[in-house]
Amino acid sequence: MSPMGKFTLYRNFLIYGKTAKFDFNLRRRYRKICLFGAS
Repeated sequence: MSPMGKFTLYRNFLIYGKTAKFDFNLRRRYRKICLFGAS
């Protein structure tokens, strides 16, 4: 595998990791809002 390919994979992994973490936090917060709205 070429260094450039590794770099691209690594960068995609970083971007995906940040997005997934943000998405998870957002979903948790959204669920909390839904729970508060229901009660």
